Amino acid sequence: MELEDGLIVPVVRDADRLSIVQIHHRLQDLFQRARQKRLLLDEIKGGTFTLTNLGHLGIDAFSPILNRPESGILGVGRIVKRPVVIPRPEDRVEIRSCMTLSLTVDHRIIDGGPAARFLRTVATCIEEPLLLVE
Repeated sequence: MELEDGLIVPVVRDADRLSIVQIHHRLQDLFQRARQKRLLLDEIKGGTFTLTNLGHLGIDAFSPILNRPESGILGVGRIVKRPVVIPRPEDRVEIRSCMTLSLTVDHRIIDGGPAARFLRTVATCIEEPLLLVE
């Protein structure tokens, strides 16, 4: 998140074991304490993957830069309405909400194939959010 004196990246520990709602609450707490300059060192170091969003600034797409020792960073652009060709049963054009995702990975840790499949899974979960509900 951007603060007056620079960028800070709070770390959500054990995110793979948390629900979307729990992650949201954890992030809100971290963001509030970051604004108050009350984060602990352990809450800003040791991250493995970053999610960065420039959509709120009107950015459609960008190339997120990996912050070592993290293995990857997912960039999220803004959501915009665009004409999209729907191929079945016959071609037609519909207006849909679209968003660009940009994934950067450290290829010493993650090969391109698994990274691409991960990105496809993320896109599927965004397109079908009920898949995230357990």
